[in-house]
Order: sequence, then structure tokens, then C-alpha cells
Amino acid sequence: MDITIFLTVIGLIIAFLSYRRTFSPPPKQPIEDDVLVFQARFKMVQKIHLETQQLLREFIEKHDCGDEKMRDGFTYSQFLEEMEKAFPDSNSDKVLENALSNLTNKPQVDQLMGELDIQYNALNPVYKQMRILINR
Repeated sequence: MDITIFLTVIGLIIAFLSYRRTFSPPPKQPIEDDVLVFQARFKMVQKIHLETQQLLREFIEKHDCGDEKMRDGFTYSQFLEEMEKAFPDSNSDKVLENALSNLTNKPQVDQLMGELDIQYNALNPVYKQMRILINR
């Protein structure tokens, strides 16, 4: 008789745990790892932005070509000026701090990662072009 009660209790515990595992919501995944990846990508894009500005400055000084056409109707000097204007609102440490303080969920992190990818895809060809030109 005691073994019957014992097995019944064990059966109820197993049934309860199975039910709970099957029907409980999935655990929330922490976003700390995603935030670290975002922060690293942000710093990478920030570095490319600053290095591209520096390469443009060096190229303009070396070749005295600030008024020559670069791309998209911009001269080298105009392009550099636009990059310098855009930096505080797009890639500065202040922007990063603000973004980090407001990140609360994965969709926000994913959205900002998408924006970083867009910036990277726009900056990288210019960066590569300037690296080639400055080393000539």
C-alpha cells in the first residue's frame, strides 16, 4: 500500500513537470551578448568613418585636389566636409552611449544592427578607394 502512494506521487510530479515544460512560455533570452556585438560593430564603423576622414584629408593635402570631383557630384573637400558633419549625429561615442542606454529588447538591437550594416556598406567602398589612392 505504501508503494502505491509513493508511485502515485512520483507519477503526479512527472505529470506536473511534463505539463509545465510543454505549456510554459519559453524563457526570455538575455540581450547582453547582442548588445556586445552591436557595440563592437558600432566601434568598427566609427573607426572606419574616422580613418576615411583622415585618408581624405591626407589625399587632399598630398595632391591638392580638394576641388576635383570625387563621386556623386561631390568634390573631395565637400565629401570630407559632409563626413565631418555627419559624424557627431551618426558615429560619435555620444550616439553609442545613447543607443546603449535605450536598448531593452532584441528587435531594437536588430534594427540598430541593420542601420550599422547600411553605414558600413556605404563607408567601406570609400575607405577602400581612399586606401588605394593614398598609397599610390
